Amino acid sequence: RVFTKPAQAQAKQLERVRTQVDTFTKDGKLSAAEKKSLNARLAKREKAARPLVGYQSEPVLELLGEVKRLARSGRLAAMADDVEGRLRGAGDRLVKQAEFAAAHDRLKKDGWKRAYHGVATKNFRYHGLAVHAVAVDLADPRVRLQTNTQGERGKTVETQAKGHRAEIAINGDFFSFGSYQPSGLTETNGKQWSGTQAGYEPSIAFTGRHAEMLGAYHRGEPGWADNVVSARPMILRDGKVGAEPDNMTEKTSRIGLGLSKSNRVLYLVAVEGRSGVKGLTAAELGKLMKRVGADDAMTMDGGDSAQMYQRGRGMVHR
Repeated sequence: RVFTKPAQAQAKQLERVRTQVDTFTKDGKLSAAEKKSLNARLAKREKAARPLVGYQSEPVLELLGEVKRLARSGRLAAMADDVEGRLRGAGDRLVKQAEFAAAHDRLKKDGWKRAYHGVATKNFRYHGLAVHAVAVDLADPRVRLQTNTQGERGKTVETQAKGHRAEIAINGDFFSFGSYQPSGLTETNGKQWSGTQAGYEPSIAFTGRHAEMLGAYHRGEPGWADNVVSARPMILRDGKVGAEPDNMTEKTSRIGLGLSKSNRVLYLVAVEGRSGVKGLTAAELGKLMKRVGADDAMTMDGGDSAQMYQRGRGMVHR
C-alpha cells in the first residue's frame, strides 16, 4: 500500500486533467481562459509527478508536455479523444508500475540487509579494502532525502546526522577551509546557498524522493528540485566508467554517490583508505559503484573528509 498510494493519487489527478480536457474541448475549440486554466493544472501535475522515480515519472511528464504543446498549437480540440484515452491509460499504467515495484523489492538481493524503511546496507571487501554500501529505494514514500542548511555548515557529519535524526549521512562537496563554502552549486529546501553556482562540478538534484544526476557544466538547478549537492568528478555515466582525472589518481579514502538506471535506487558507498598509501582512485571507485548497481555516479570530497554515519551504528567510516 505504501508504494501504490502516491501512484494512485497521481492517477486520480490525471483523470481530473482528462475531465478538464473533455469539458473544455466539447465545443471543438479551446478559449484563451480555458487554455490558461488547463496550463496551470498541467504545471501543477508536472510538479507533483517529479517525486515519482524516473521510470514512473517520465511517461507522465512526456504526456503532460504533449498536452501543453497541443494546447499551445491550437490542435488540442481536434486531438481531444486521443489525449483523453492516453491520460486514462497513463494513470492505469502508473498504478500497475507501483504494484510491480512493491512486489519486486530491489533491496532484497546479493547480501543486502534491510536496515530501515526503504534502506538496505551491505558491508564487504573490495581490493582488500573495507566497504560500507547503502542502497536507498526512492520508490518508497517513507524515504526522504535532505541536505543541511547553509547556516549549519562547518558541523561534522556525525553532529549533522544526530541533529536531523538521520538514518544515513555522508559528507558532501569540496569546500574552502575557514568559511566552509562548498565548491559547487548547493541548494537546500528551494534556497540556493549564497556564493554558490553551477560550474565544472556535476551535481545530484532531488526532491524528497525523486533524484537525478546532472553532468559537469550543467545550467544549474533544474527547476523541479529543491535540494542540490555538487562534488567531482563524475566517475560513471550511463554505465560507463569515466577516464581517470589527472588530479584524482591518488589512492585514498573515497565516498561515492550514484543512481540506478531507472533512478529508483540511490547508492552511497564509503571505502577505507589512507592518503597516498591505500584506497581507491576515482576511476576505481567508478568500477565499484557500477558493481553495486549504479548507472550514474560521482565522487564526494574524499581523503580525510570521507565520512559515513548509520543510525544505530554511529560513524561506520570516519
